[in-house]
Amino acid sequence: MPDNLDELQEKAPPHDIEAEQAVLGAMMIERKATAMGISMVSVDDFYPEVHRLIFAAMVTIDRANTPVDLVTLAAELRRTSQLEICGGGDYLTALIGKVPTAAHIGRYAKIVADKSRARKLIRAGAEIQALGYADPEEPAAAVSAATQKLLLLEETRGGGGLRPLPDVAWETYGRLVKEVALPWSIRGPRFGIPELDKTMGGLGNHLLTIIEGDTSFGKSSLCRQLAYCTAKSLDESEGKVLIYILEDTEDFWMTFSAGRLSGLKGSRLKRGANLNTDEERKLREAHTELMSLDNVMITDDSRYQNIADLIASARLQALRGGVACIIIDHVQMLSAPGVTGEPMYVEIMSRLLSLAKDLRASIILPSQVTHHEQESYSKYCKAIEEFSVATLQIIRAPEKPELTKAQRRNEEDCLIEVKKDRLGPAGYTVEVTNDTAMGTWFGREDSMAYEGPQQEW
Repeated sequence: MPDNLDELQEKAPPHDIEAEQAVLGAMMIERKATAMGISMVSVDDFYPEVHRLIFAAMVTIDRANTPVDLVTLAAELRRTSQLEICGGGDYLTALIGKVPTAAHIGRYAKIVADKSRARKLIRAGAEIQALGYADPEEPAAAVSAATQKLLLLEETRGGGGLRPLPDVAWETYGRLVKEVALPWSIRGPRFGIPELDKTMGGLGNHLLTIIEGDTSFGKSSLCRQLAYCTAKSLDESEGKVLIYILEDTEDFWMTFSAGRLSGLKGSRLKRGANLNTDEERKLREAHTELMSLDNVMITDDSRYQNIADLIASARLQALRGGVACIIIDHVQMLSAPGVTGEPMYVEIMSRLLSLAKDLRASIILPSQVTHHEQESYSKYCKAIEEFSVATLQIIRAPEKPELTKAQRRNEEDCLIEVKKDRLGPAGYTVEVTNDTAMGTWFGREDSMAYEGPQQEW
C-alpha cells in the first residue's frame, strides 16, 4: 500500500478509502462491474492521486475494448511509468482482496460519488467565502457567481443519465393514475379557457409552448390569466409558478391582475382614478386573493434578460421546492452574450428546452408576431418555433358591424389557432373573447370568464 494513504485517512476532507478500493477491485473482477463503475464515478471522484491514476488507466483499457483485469491494468500502468507510483503489482492484487462481492459495486460507487460531492461542496463554500471577503464593488454580480457555483455542483450530481425502463414505467404509471382522475384530464398549467384546456389537455406535458400575437393582441393578459388559473390548480407538492417580466414591470402586472379579479379596468387603476366604497371593497378582495398565491414567484429584474442568469435563477428555485411552470414575457427580450441573430435564438431555445426537461416544468413564451397582408412575420420565428412542443397564435376575428365602437374597443372576438402540438391535434382554432378592459379571456360560448377562486379547473 502506498505510504501516504493512512495519513490521508486521518487528516483529509470527506472520503472513504475502503469504498474506493472496493470499486477499483470490483472493476478488475467483472466486466459488468467495470461498465457500472465507469458510468457512476469519474476520475475526480477518487481522493488519493493513486486511485485516480488507477481508475484513469482502467478507463483507457475499457475504451480500447479490452477487459480490465490485473494483467491488463498492470501493463497499462507500466506503459505510462505509473505502476510503481501506484504501489506496484502488490497493491493491485490487494485491491481485489478488498472486494466482498463485485455485485455490490453500485453501493460502493455511490459512497465514492457522495464523498466527492461533499468535498466539492467544501471547495465551493471556500470559493464563495472568498468572494465575500474580497469586498466586491458589485455584490449582485458576486451573488450571481456564487449561485452559479452551487448550481454547477447540483448539475454534476450522480444518478442522472440512463435509467432502467421498469423504474421509468412505474413512475409513469403512478402519474397517469393520478392524472386520469382530473376533470377532462387537464394536466398542469391551463389557460382558464375550457374548450382550449380540454382540447390540449393542459400544458403539463408541453415543455415549451409559444404564444404568438401582434402588438397589443393580449399575449401578456393571457399569460396573467394562465398564471392565476395554474397557481389555483396546483397542489403544494407540484412546485411553483415562476414569472419573469422582461418588458413591463411587477407593478404593471399586479395592477392588471387585480383589475381582472376585481372587475375593475386595469387602465383605470393604473391612472389612479377615484373608487367608490364598493369598488374599494372589490379591489381589496382582489389583492387578498393575489396575496394568497404563495406558490407564485415574480420578478421584473432586467438582468434576467440574460438567458444564463434566468436559467440559474430557475434552477435555484427548483432546489428550494420545485417548479411547475415558468412564464417568460417575452422571448424577444432574451439575449445570449457573445451570440447574435438566429444562432442566438437557437441557443436560447435549446437551453430553455433543456431547462424544461431537467426541471420537468412547462415553459410558456409569448412571442411578438407582426401581421401584414395575409402573412405573419416574427423576428427569427423559425428558430423560436423549431424547439416548441406547441405553438399557439392569437388572431383577431373580423369586426361585427352590429357592435358599437365602444363595445369593439372593450371586447375583441379572437381566434386562438393551435398551429403546432406534438402531443395532440393541431391546425384547429378556438373562438375566444378578450375583454381588453378587464384583461380577461373566455370562450365564445361562455357567459363569464374565470373570476375568483370559485372557478376550479
